[in-house]
Amino acid sequence: ALLLTDCRSALETVGLDSQLGFLHAVRPGRHALALDLLEEFRAVFGDRLALTLINRGRLRQRTSTTILGAVSCSMTREGKSC
Repeated sequence: ALLLTDCRSALETVGLDSQLGFLHAVRPGRHALALDLLEEFRAVFGDRLALTLINRGRLRQRTSTTILGAVSCSMTREGKSC
């Protein structure tokens, strides 16, 4: 959410409409262009956070529940409190 706000602010600062995107559907109240820009940073910041938590031992197998095989997983309460 914080990164989305930063992307939205940067777009509006240079005069671009953050609601007219290319990759995300245009819906009222949805900042599609900001979400498009956010995709470029999601892997960098998301992966860095996940790897840092794993390397420090904060995330373990017991902190997540696998859903639909290895397709997706969700965090347990213990994992969310990391």
